[in-house]
Amino acid sequence: MTETIKRKGKTLGQIIARPFLWFFTCAIPVFIAACYGGYYEIDDAGGGSVNQLSATGRVLNALTSTSIAQIKVSCVAPGYVDGGINADGGDNVIDSTYSLPGDGHFELWYTDDNPCDRLVFEDVDGAENGEFASKTVQFDDTLAETVVELLPPLD
Repeated sequence: MTETIKRKGKTLGQIIARPFLWFFTCAIPVFIAACYGGYYEIDDAGGGSVNQLSATGRVLNALTSTSIAQIKVSCVAPGYVDGGINADGGDNVIDSTYSLPGDGHFELWYTDDNPCDRLVFEDVDGAENGEFASKTVQFDDTLAETVVELLPPLD
């Protein structure tokens, strides 16, 4: 007759299962945070909190539909005269970045209390990857990704 191996009243299955359950209980939240990013809030100067949001997209050549690298992308909001930001009433650049080589992807960050109004695309490297005319588009936060096609400048 076969007997179940017991140690202090526990079966072998219980002895092995507990460390695995402990590991997975600790590891699953780490994997979720790594894949989806943790939700966090930023404290503003007034003691409240605001949500940090992102604008993502790609920059393409309008003639060839290929991606364009090193295009400066800026998230712009109207100037806040009363708030002291750009007291002359000019635009307030919230964040700027460059499109990546390979797929032309970009990602910008803004907050819900300082939203992004427009995206400005500028070719700042000259003829290094081809010359492209600057373009400004209205930012739509309902889109998952903003795809912008740039044309060469008109002579």
